[in-house]
Amino acid sequence: MIGPGAFTINSGLSKTIQFGRDGLRRLDFSWNTTNLLNHVNYAGLSTVLGSPTFGQITGAGAMRSMHSRRG
Repeated sequence: MIGPGAFTINSGLSKTIQFGRDGLRRLDFSWNTTNLLNHVNYAGLSTVLGSPTFGQITGAGAMRSMHSRRG
């Protein structure tokens, strides 16, 4: 039995801004995402013969997640 495939795009952006007379001070920004397009990735294909859920999808992967950071 072959289960469903998975499709996930993860991405990240970051920017560093230097400031001050000597340019030694800086401010960092970052933004990261997992499952950017929020595509459903099915999981948990039941493969136990004789089970009432045989051949059925019983779960799904994680939804989109975004994290930002300033440092």
